[in-house]
Amino acid sequence: MKKRVIVVGLAMLLSSTSIFAACCGPCAKNVIHYADFHRPDKQEQILAIINKGFVEQGFVFICGVPIEEEELSKAFLESKKFFQKPESEKRKFIGSKWNYQTGYCPLRIERAKDHFLSDQKESFMLSLHPSKECPNLTPSKQFLKTLTSIGNKMMVIAIESLELIEQSLGLEKGRFANFLGDSDTTTFRTMCNKAFALDSSEKVWNEVHTDIGFITLNPRPTVEGLFAQDKKGNWKWVDIPKNSLMLKVGDQLQNITNGYFMSAKYMVAASDTTRYQDRYTLSLYCHPSGPTDLTPLPQLVKKTGGVALYPKVTRDELLLERLIDINLAGESSMRNLEESGVVDRLKEKKMASPRVMKKLESYKSRKHTMQLNS
Repeated sequence: MKKRVIVVGLAMLLSSTSIFAACCGPCAKNVIHYADFHRPDKQEQILAIINKGFVEQGFVFICGVPIEEEELSKAFLESKKFFQKPESEKRKFIGSKWNYQTGYCPLRIERAKDHFLSDQKESFMLSLHPSKECPNLTPSKQFLKTLTSIGNKMMVIAIESLELIEQSLGLEKGRFANFLGDSDTTTFRTMCNKAFALDSSEKVWNEVHTDIGFITLNPRPTVEGLFAQDKKGNWKWVDIPKNSLMLKVGDQLQNITNGYFMSAKYMVAASDTTRYQDRYTLSLYCHPSGPTDLTPLPQLVKKTGGVALYPKVTRDELLLERLIDINLAGESSMRNLEESGVVDRLKEKKMASPRVMKKLESYKSRKHTMQLNS
């Protein structure tokens, strides 16, 4: 319990001041307005805000998005209906066969990178572009319709955001936006952080972590509790306003920019007044297609000092290493991990997960023993 207690202590010490004013007024320096996305007279201002926000804290907010509060309420209601079902019913849609990138992931399965304890959450993943390899497992037509409707609206905003991100870096049009296409690994997740037991002293719903995707979009959750760390190491409470989205940098975008943009680092912790409530959130995790090369771009290597600080890697390789690390991919994935050689490349940059390295060595040892006995 030591690690959990330390993080709880951290959460209680976090500043009670929001990272930005809860309104979307001109005082909010890390806020961009959706209505200004295609206004030529606002482009310079928007690009500057994105660049500064992604460099200093790994995220910005998009205000005035075309997603109504009523739509979110319906999505949260559908989520609540599912997550309150008996465990036996929910497990009919379990997504373990697909490394939990579709379907239901039970409570205490997933854990944050480099953490031992599993998170106090259960989730359900949907693909916006389902395929035979990654089908949608859906408990009801209404569940699918309600959630994918919001997911598709967020996807439009994500692509428009990527076009602005490209411009903020001085890259050619479509350099990032074309990554998404019909990627079946761009997923929409509904998640429930379960209320803690009355006799429990725990308050951390999700341990400190970053997202493995390219970018992530989140609307306002049902219950507060989000904290983020900036580049200087300061932790602050984050309040996502109504009719807004939080736009976060993921590890894939951090890799391709050679760390110029930092992955948003955050945690979710309950307060004394919220720890006995279920907390619902929605997330759009945007991923490029599997073979996409995420090796640091030469112009970004130059911009960050001339040395490649991040590895030569594809989307598939980064995602696989992370899924194994956070307990979502099992033994069947180890062969692909070994053959990819990604762990060695991550080790060169001092970025390989100790847990994954240990699992890989164990797999190699078992394979060697089997070969000797065959």
